[in-house]
Amino acid sequence: EGIDFFPLSVEYEERLYAVGKIPGKNKKREGRPSENAILFGRAVDRPLRPLFPKGYRNDVQVVCTVVSVEQDNLPEILAINAASMALSLSSIPFTTPVAAVQVGLIDGNFVLNPTSKEREESILQLTVCATKERVMMIEAGGNEIPEDTMIKANEKQIQKLLEASIRLRYSGEDIKMDQLKVECIDDDLSDLADYNAVKAKEFTDKYLGVTVKNLHPIIAEMRMQKDNDEITQIREAVRVTDEGLKRVLKKLEPGKKEYQAQADFEYIIRRGGAEWTAFPTIAGSGMNGTMLHYDTNRETMEDGTLVLLDLGARIDGYNSDITRTYPVNGRFTERQKQVYDIVLAANRKIVEVAKPGMTTKELNEVCKDVLADGLMKLGLIKNSVEISKYYMHGVSHHLGIDVHDVTVDSNSRLRPGAIISDEPGLYIDEWEIGIRIEDDVLITEDGAVCLSEDIIRTTEDIEAYMAEHKKN
Repeated sequence: EGIDFFPLSVEYEERLYAVGKIPGKNKKREGRPSENAILFGRAVDRPLRPLFPKGYRNDVQVVCTVVSVEQDNLPEILAINAASMALSLSSIPFTTPVAAVQVGLIDGNFVLNPTSKEREESILQLTVCATKERVMMIEAGGNEIPEDTMIKANEKQIQKLLEASIRLRYSGEDIKMDQLKVECIDDDLSDLADYNAVKAKEFTDKYLGVTVKNLHPIIAEMRMQKDNDEITQIREAVRVTDEGLKRVLKKLEPGKKEYQAQADFEYIIRRGGAEWTAFPTIAGSGMNGTMLHYDTNRETMEDGTLVLLDLGARIDGYNSDITRTYPVNGRFTERQKQVYDIVLAANRKIVEVAKPGMTTKELNEVCKDVLADGLMKLGLIKNSVEISKYYMHGVSHHLGIDVHDVTVDSNSRLRPGAIISDEPGLYIDEWEIGIRIEDDVLITEDGAVCLSEDIIRTTEDIEAYMAEHKKN
């Protein structure tokens, strides 16, 4: 009573016929969907679910089955569009079709539905789903993308891309994807004026002689350097986060749920004065630790697995952002320890080399070199280019009022007072090992200081702490 019922469920499966076996992806876990199934299910669910009539109560099941693979087409984009079309053609009451596109950014140019090769070169992965009337979902991932570029991607590109995608899928025209791409990139986008610019013009037309300027670059640049008061607030957020992680370590054991580890952390930070978490807590155990933004936190933490905890606290509007990876039973296996120590070496290297004048992109290259060298010694990869298979995000972002704080091109090189994350990671699906170690780092006049240095991070210290508190 009083709870609206949503009818949509999504199942995703892969059937491998004559294409043969995919290395490293053929293991099936009992009792839970695969990582692909979870991610694809969410991708289809999120834009379609709100388009059912309110109160509609008949179950609707969407089953997306991949029977072959063409690497130049993104399965999640195809799945969203196919599910939308199926619902639109059926007798099920479904409001309107949804179109999905992905946008990349290569050498300053936006690319619609990039190929697999283009995706490797792109520094932006932006997925947008929309009806003709409104955007239903935006998901973005990127490496060193200034906020003003992201705004431009959304405001000046997406409407054209969506219109073209809707025409392609629902008009019956036989349009090739490469033709569509040229049409969208070469099209004149000057008619898509920025909303704020339109409002500013309306204001200046009404009040002659008044000049209106965009304050975003000025404010963003100021936010990229913290003063002493701001640094103090972030230090306190880090301290409270440390207390929460100690509680998790004391309570961690096989058989508990991921959400119980989450609850242990969040209880302590709220009790310690945090306004709330800096962002939704990630507590991914086993295979879930290999998913970058896993936040379901519903699985049982099993003996012999790791749990990756990406979390933070907000104090007076300022955030911490910390990640630690712990053995559920209190002891790392030899293989887990080998991978962990590679990630730890990268984490320590970033603090060592970070200094004014560097860019976060340069730091990421340092990180990739350390990770690649470690995996080559383990025999998991043959050359440094292959590191992208196991490490697929940037090592640093600015931190402050927002967890991923604002940036501008004019201030791309680090200056004293900047606070950035230091978060190398390795995500090895075939071993069910996901490890990330994240600290918060302050750039000083001649180097960097780790604000979260007191949060234990070596395998020896973690095992010793857990063993000591199990006795108590």
